[in-house]
Amino acid sequence: MINKQLTIHEPNFELLKKTAGDLFGQVDEDWLLRRSPVDPRNITVGDFLHKLYGQNLIKREKVLISYSGKDLADSIIWPEDGFKEASNKGVWFLPQPVHADNLREDIRFNSKTSVSSFRYIVLKNTWAPSFSWLAAMARVAVNVTCIVSSGKNKIYILARIDAQNQRDFDSVVTSIKQMELLGTHVGSSMDWMRLPGCYRNVKGHLKEQRLLYFDPASGHLAIDELHERRKY
Repeated sequence: MINKQLTIHEPNFELLKKTAGDLFGQVDEDWLLRRSPVDPRNITVGDFLHKLYGQNLIKREKVLISYSGKDLADSIIWPEDGFKEASNKGVWFLPQPVHADNLREDIRFNSKTSVSSFRYIVLKNTWAPSFSWLAAMARVAVNVTCIVSSGKNKIYILARIDAQNQRDFDSVVTSIKQMELLGTHVGSSMDWMRLPGCYRNVKGHLKEQRLLYFDPASGHLAIDELHERRKY
């Protein structure tokens, strides 16, 4: 499927269209909504976090939330700390859950040792238009947990990989690196994800980081293989 003569970072719109096939021009928010295992329209921020992490709170796992999406040092701890659902740059969460023990000390020193599980990977579009990119990703991405709009022109996909450690995570990244040809940024283990249901300031207006698709079970099928679950 991938042209080996192309460099890994070179945009290839024709390959994007070929990968999307008859989905090109067909995928939009309604298309995703009809196939989403969980209806995303009434999911609150709290619902989202509890559905992804709530069952592991008894294991003392926590989730870090940030208003910058850059590092651990400015993050707050969920569910211990309250947080605002809007900020100028938006609201982010670190998909990898973290240990509760010594967590505030780890955050202070921006340490990665607090990560308890390399559970997820973040994908987002780069040069490709959002829904053209999603049409291709609906064919090739599996184990998709959620799809979230940035409130501007980016789309984020969170996929479950359950890597055993950093080395295992890096192997997964290598195996899907060719997704970059489709206009995909393949995230590192410490990449942040837009928190759905929160808001960012865009030219003086609050724009929602909208949840477009939600499957807490992270099913193994590509989205285009799912049957329609609802009409909209």
